[in-house]
Amino acid sequence: MTAKTFSLIIFFCQIILLGCQTDSLDTTDNSQISGQTETVVEKTEQTNNPQQQQNELDSNHQLWKQHALTDYSFTVRQSCFCLLPVSEANVTVVDGEITQISDKKTGEILSDNYWVTNIDQWFEFTQSILTDGNLNEANYHPEFGFPQTIRYGYYEGVEDAGITISITDFEVSSKQKPQQQLDENLAKWQHQALSDYNYTIQTKCFCILKWSEVVVTVRSNVIVDAYDKSTGIQLDDDDKLQLHTLDKLFELTQKAIDSEILDEVIYNADYGFPELLRYGYNQQATDAGISYRVSDFE
Repeated sequence: MTAKTFSLIIFFCQIILLGCQTDSLDTTDNSQISGQTETVVEKTEQTNNPQQQQNELDSNHQLWKQHALTDYSFTVRQSCFCLLPVSEANVTVVDGEITQISDKKTGEILSDNYWVTNIDQWFEFTQSILTDGNLNEANYHPEFGFPQTIRYGYYEGVEDAGITISITDFEVSSKQKPQQQLDENLAKWQHQALSDYNYTIQTKCFCILKWSEVVVTVRSNVIVDAYDKSTGIQLDDDDKLQLHTLDKLFELTQKAIDSEILDEVIYNADYGFPELLRYGYNQQATDAGISYRVSDFE
């Protein structure tokens, strides 16, 4: 959806809101309108804290960006004191662009210039409402940070004004789930800022290895010691070069995702590093694939 289309969406919503407010105010005389306007402004300033709203918007927008989601689906509903051809729609987003919008009730496919936007543009829309001083309330998704409910244009004493937009049934596509999990666990691992640690790593592949399970010592992110767990024999420097630090396992996981050969990855619940990494087994070759299993981390 282009920036021009998005601007038209905002303009369309503002026209609806203005029309609703105008219809209501036409039932009173000018003195009532003037007095009511003053009351509305005062009420808005007393009940809404723009700085708090801005802080909440910024922190949740940052949370959304951290997930770096581009492929997802959701249902969006708009409620207002006006006639809408469709009030609830199912939306599919691929590579950050809306690929399909359908009427939730009838299943009819809708054109891409409808009033629906992707999640990134919802943030822009929320910001524009907040900047204009019309945001009444915004509730955000606790995990992903996107606006679940936006309420704006509701004024004291005006019964038929205001619009509510809600997002439900949000789901990350299966295509992006491995990347999302990697990003979240890599962030968890980096937050620990660990450079000195010990662990045991078991390697399995269709190849000849001098060892299968090795106890590893890492200092300043470099492997300084390693020995075969079953025999106690120290690995020489050349053999150590074939081992992987936990940071390197993240890199291997990313390469497996990018190459679409990831079979399985399980992350440590406390620290985020890959405890089990398997890739390449689903290739046509019967002797392909490699796996790493990490244990005894300390």
